[in-house]
Amino acid sequence: MKLSHIGMILLLGACSVDKGEVSPPVNPPTPEPSLPHNGVIKASQLTIHGQYVPKEGLVSKYGRLPKSLESSTDQDLKNIKDHGLHTDSAGLYIAFETDAKSIKFDFTLKGGNTSSEANDETESGFDLYSLENGKWESVQDFHLVNHTDPYEVNSTYNNVSGTTKKYILIFPLYNGVGDEEFTLTIPKEAKFYDRDFFGEDKRKPILIYGTSITQGTRPTRVGLAYTSRLLFDQEREIINMGFSANAWMCKDMTDYVTDIPSAVFFIDPTMNMEMVKDIPKSKRNAENMIRTYRKKHPRTPIVMVSQFDGRLTVAANGTEGTYGEAMKEVVEKLQKEGIKNLYFLSRDNFIPEPGIKGNGTKDYIHPGDEGMKGYANKHNEILKTIKPDESK
Repeated sequence: MKLSHIGMILLLGACSVDKGEVSPPVNPPTPEPSLPHNGVIKASQLTIHGQYVPKEGLVSKYGRLPKSLESSTDQDLKNIKDHGLHTDSAGLYIAFETDAKSIKFDFTLKGGNTSSEANDETESGFDLYSLENGKWESVQDFHLVNHTDPYEVNSTYNNVSGTTKKYILIFPLYNGVGDEEFTLTIPKEAKFYDRDFFGEDKRKPILIYGTSITQGTRPTRVGLAYTSRLLFDQEREIINMGFSANAWMCKDMTDYVTDIPSAVFFIDPTMNMEMVKDIPKSKRNAENMIRTYRKKHPRTPIVMVSQFDGRLTVAANGTEGTYGEAMKEVVEKLQKEGIKNLYFLSRDNFIPEPGIKGNGTKDYIHPGDEGMKGYANKHNEILKTIKPDESK
């Protein structure tokens, strides 16, 4: 066919289009509205992640235990309240997206109490993460410096690139954000969005009940605690029910913790068992916690964590320790009775070699940065082998 004929055919084809079949122009989607602000974003405008009970029902707005447990006489809850651990903000964070070129954070903490098991960075520190090239990276951390009232913590982050970015700000592990309304100050022209990066598909959180290791003692900043690492590794909200020196699994605490729906439930109580030296009671309490959770949540995997020991090396592995063995016996007993989706996490290689002071731990008990990394890795390993409960 000659080219002139081809051109004529194309021209005729173009002229023969029925104008009635032309698709109407597609309207662009309506832009999502930014949170209203005049240069200040208030706490009341933001979602607090990592809480099970809405802040109105908590003893402290940015704490972890409800008012309903205030009158409990359980020993573990009494200890928790006496030391103010229930108002600590371990595991809490805010998530947001903004094009602000600068963000000024202004917080007031609940108090200037100090813990022998933490440092300023984890006790009263914040850790700001940003999604950089598809990976969450710590871009700034800051902490309480002046331990005298009013315990104010403030810092300014400058977004040098000036581009829209996603952020997560992790709260202190061993102190609590005061009930006063904290603020984020940004340029008046900046756009700001409250986000839920890890829960937009309504996935359930990972629930972890434990001791000071779970609460987050000893890493050099809050983002390096193993629970914080899991937040980013699993891209799933973490409910941190770790209370320093208080994982007794008593009745009232068990009743509360087992109410929390989760994708996976980790129980990590063994580091406190040596303090009471009552293995039979600990086994009864652990058995009750597992049975109670399974009754309320038939499909959720339950993982009992073995006894951590910072002095462990590869050569020393192979045994679970006195209290780890006790918890292993509970798990095996209940498995034989037919309780399914129940697992035991061995302590083998909990921390990388060498498992020595200054590397794996700071005091042979609490993991430091390397130990926390190893702790997170062990949890990540078992999470690869079990199926989380995604039922609504």
